This record gives sequence, C-alpha cells and structure tokens, in this order.
Amino acid sequence: MNKLLVKAIDRHEYISFDIFDTLLLRTVKNNSDVFYLTGKKVLGDDRAEEFRRERIEFEKLAREHSSSGEITLDDIYNEIKINKHISEENKNLLLLAEQSIEYENLMPREQVINYYNYSIQQNKKVLLISDMYLSSNFIMQVLHKNQIIGFEKLYISCEYGCNKRTGQLFKLVFKDQRIKKKELLHIGDSIKTDILGAIKAGNDFFWIPKQKKKVIVGDI
Repeated sequence: MNKLLVKAIDRHEYISFDIFDTLLLRTVKNNSDVFYLTGKKVLGDDRAEEFRRERIEFEKLAREHSSSGEITLDDIYNEIKINKHISEENKNLLLLAEQSIEYENLMPREQVINYYNYSIQQNKKVLLISDMYLSSNFIMQVLHKNQIIGFEKLYISCEYGCNKRTGQLFKLVFKDQRIKKKELLHIGDSIKTDILGAIKAGNDFFWIPKQKKKVIVGDI
C-alpha cells in the first residue's frame, strides 16, 4: 500500500471515494462498449454500433437541455425516445438492458478496495461521491454485489443537481456532514472531477491514476 495515502487517511476523519474507475471498474475495454452491448442485446448485431453512437449523442443532448447539466439515465432515454421516435416499451427495454449490462460488467478495483477497507477498519467516516447519471438505488445494488459496504452515505450528482467538477457537490457534502473542508480527504482517478473539483471546493485529495483495463468481454 502507498505509505503517503495511508498517512493521509490516518490524518483525516472523513474519507470519500469516487466510484466509477476508482472503486469499480468496467470489464469492457471502453466504457462506451456498454452501449454497444445494450444495442446488440435489444436491437441486434446490425444496430449495435449505431446505437453506441446514438447513446453518446443523446447523452450530450440531454445535458444541453438540463438547466444544471446533471441528468439521469431516464433523461437520456427520453431524448432517444423523442428523437428516434421509439415506443415507450422499446425505450424501457433499452434502459433496463443498459443497467443489466452495467451490473454484470462492474467489478472491484482491488488496489483501491484495500484503501477503502483500511479506512473502514480505522473507523473513518467513509463517503462515496460520484458524478453519474445512474441512480443511487442501482449503484447501491452494484456496491452490495461487490461487497463494498460500511460507508456512511452515497452522493450521486444527478440526484443533487450539482457535481464534483465544479466543486459544488463537495461543498454540499461539507454542509450535509457539518464538517470543515479540510476534514475531508477525497480519493479518485479523474483529474478534472476528483482533483480539480476538490481544489475548487478546498478539501484535501489524493489522485490514483486510472488502471489499464483487462478486457473480459470478448465479443465486441
């Protein structure tokens, strides 16, 4: 284990972790492969790549239509329904398929889980903070499946209308937990959201670079 990170954890009462690409890794080569597999499952092989491109496009469109820039998975699929003129039934089939594929292809990042478990063992107040369109209910299921338990609270940007990138979600955490900004150590992989966001908010941080993925899904 990294001695500097262990010492940083020891110095703080509150430890927060990013989730995706930090605590959890997708077993596909690229995150957008989840969209490819969604299209393949519902629409067939011939439409899979087209759906990947559409899913990326309509997520961007949903963000443009959001006053806060934060969106849910349902917001994305409503854009697909409206712009592609698909039925409510097909929209729901695609949405449920994406969640199913996410669930199947998310696994613990063991290197970071070691620090997570250490924080729990040291009786730190552990928080999870993510900029994400997936719901907290769904993410809780994934965390439970992967034995990531014992944390105090989960903060998901789409449910609070603010994000880490701007620093506002961290500030919301300070207020909600009634803590001073320097009492929180945040651990994450993204320079833009986890590190620069923490700098904007004023809390301490530790950067863990992205891990090179080992592809498990072999039919993309």
